[in-house]
Amino acid sequence: MEHHIERLAAQPAAVIRAHVAVDGIPAFLAGAYGEVIDVLAEQRIEVAGPPFARYGMSDRGFDVEAGFPTTQSIVPTGRANGSDP
Repeated sequence: MEHHIERLAAQPAAVIRAHVAVDGIPAFLAGAYGEVIDVLAEQRIEVAGPPFARYGMSDRGFDVEAGFPTTQSIVPTGRANGSDP
């Protein structure tokens, strides 16, 4: 097995972060993706790739960040925030 390191350029993203119980993750993701898409449409910002989610485990569930890479930074709106490089 060969390994290599690939350095990628920083990518802005629009995300929603929340602390979620395990059984609440599917509903959170569905709502977060829809909410982020609405904010991007309102701000006329293009999606630059597929949706993603990052999870961090805690003793009472997961800290979840879900969203989309974007072509530029967003203006924070509602629960949607930027995750800039």
